[in-house]
Amino acid sequence: MSRTIIKKATIKTVGINAKELLQQNRDAQIAAGATAETVKDYRAVVALFCGTVNRIEDKIHAEFGRAAKFLGNFGVRNLITNDDFVSGQMYLPDIAADILEGAFNANNKESVNFVFRIGISQDKASSVGYVFFCEPVGKMESPLDHLLNQANPNPATAPVAAPVADNAAKPKKAAK
Repeated sequence: MSRTIIKKATIKTVGINAKELLQQNRDAQIAAGATAETVKDYRAVVALFCGTVNRIEDKIHAEFGRAAKFLGNFGVRNLITNDDFVSGQMYLPDIAADILEGAFNANNKESVNFVFRIGISQDKASSVGYVFFCEPVGKMESPLDHLLNQANPNPATAPVAAPVADNAAKPKKAAK
């Protein structure tokens, strides 16, 4: 499987255009016999974002406001085309960025591993006609926690060291 290296991972840079998806959904439903009034709203998971966040930088964009720039090691799969991408920088939709930023800060700004399903949901109340949604997969954890959990996935069944009795024979001091 090949992966394309990209400068920054975003919904747009991995080839997903929300407005086009909404229009394609509408056109397909109308072609199948739906009327403009009976077209169902679009909602679908469109990408998997995963990786390890090592650092977060705040970026201010004149048009879009504040954005969190995540730095680390990231992989993205476009679920529409099944294309894979890798990058050292990532920008996420606000809903996902807030979740990831919270986990990073809760982990004392240490590295955090994550997997998110990112989706698009039609929303006529939104100024752009859609909103993003985020579904975390599993729990977010530090790389060390991840390795420890892989080594011992069920700590409750781990062998326990035998207790040492208080009156156990202690080594005798050497004679003087």
